[in-house]
Amino acid sequence: MANGILLVLSGPNLNLLGERQPEVYGHDTLDDHLAVVEAAAAAQGLDVEHVQSNHEGELVDAVHGARGRCSAILANLGALTHYAWSVHDALAAFEGPVVEVHLSNPAAREPDAARTVIDGLPSPEVAGRLPALATLLDGAGVDALVVTNLVNVRYLTGFTGSAGELLVDAGGALLVTDGRYREQAPGQVTAGVEVAIAGPERRPTYVERLGGATRVGLEAGSATWADQRRLTGWLEEADLVPTEGLVESLREVKDAGEVARIEAAAAIADAALEEVADGIRAGASEREVAAALDHAMRCRGAEDRAFATIVAGGPNSALPHARPSDRVLASGDLVVCDFGAVVDGYRSDMTRSFRVDGRSGGREDELRDAVRVAQQAGLDRVADGVPLAEVDAACRESLEASGLGEAFVHGTGHGVGLDIHEAPTLSGSATGTLRSGHVVTVEPGAYLAGLGGVRWEDTVLVTADGHRALTRAPKAD
Repeated sequence: MANGILLVLSGPNLNLLGERQPEVYGHDTLDDHLAVVEAAAAAQGLDVEHVQSNHEGELVDAVHGARGRCSAILANLGALTHYAWSVHDALAAFEGPVVEVHLSNPAAREPDAARTVIDGLPSPEVAGRLPALATLLDGAGVDALVVTNLVNVRYLTGFTGSAGELLVDAGGALLVTDGRYREQAPGQVTAGVEVAIAGPERRPTYVERLGGATRVGLEAGSATWADQRRLTGWLEEADLVPTEGLVESLREVKDAGEVARIEAAAAIADAALEEVADGIRAGASEREVAAALDHAMRCRGAEDRAFATIVAGGPNSALPHARPSDRVLASGDLVVCDFGAVVDGYRSDMTRSFRVDGRSGGREDELRDAVRVAQQAGLDRVADGVPLAEVDAACRESLEASGLGEAFVHGTGHGVGLDIHEAPTLSGSATGTLRSGHVVTVEPGAYLAGLGGVRWEDTVLVTADGHRALTRAPKAD
């Protein structure tokens, strides 16, 4: 067991506490802060060692020196908090507890810190969604619907909790959730949606609301066998009917508030890539690049990544949905980066393909060029009224002309919104047409085992006369 020593680390410029911007960082000096820490540590039987440095390497050395000698570390790294990976790596290797603090008043330091990325954006038009769903029930052969897909519940009501079912009938809608959301649910749901906070015994709630229904729809894509058995027992007089795509069909065409959120998420991803692009270099690992992208998106206000970020280099890039590994990038490698951000539940999706150290000839450059031409062929077909399959055909025919038809092993695109993959689908077997307000990806790829792969992907808004790109990061040569 290490000795009873608490190592306190203070980063760059913390020796200026009390002098530099006291309205932001306070009037107490570093010695004042240290005295408080020493008193608290003494009460726990700990001695305090303090290291303040303006140099990253000295702080790393201090952490290394604490291993096996100190019981715990309290770190206020100042500006190094945001980018000093070497210090964070050293802290991760320390065997004892590590607590990191950052003392400031963000609202005073950055006036925009109190703003969010959705400030100023139009609100999604939630109020009209349940009435639109009600018009679809007769055609589905049901007089009520139990919505079990939480994404659909959110779309219809605005409720963002992790548990709940929505009971929809001609009389309106009832959200059934649990006590964790007693305060949240009533404050989030759109007007006209009732909320029931139910305990373990929920049967009376369902019987009271749906007992008069003769045909109750269940979402076939999300309702489980357990859900079906439960509702069969509760609604003994009703037939349970599988339904498909009722809510999803409403979600296809985005309103202005939804488009604004997807576009804000795309802008965050664009900026993150701009920051990280120089780090896609020989010597960096796939995992490091992916982590940097995720961190950069979070720092710009993303509430999450849209999906597990893909960074795949060299032969790994021939796997369309590879996961980042510890493989180190080498000069000449093809590198596929597929990632996106989430803003207020809405997602973006973008793929850029790089070559480490730039163009140097060979099959890798030919592959990047061919797929880029194919993507443009697909984008040129995107407009209101165009059959979905035609966009796929345009990309596929272009790659076939380049001798890469068999290397294109997935569909051309998909809808994007509250889910990363949603209707419509752009593939050879797709039916239907593009409509204004669809938000879709166009993402042809070609993958050659042993060499690598390339994918170019953009998220676009379908308009009457074409499309508008929502992802705008440059496609590097």
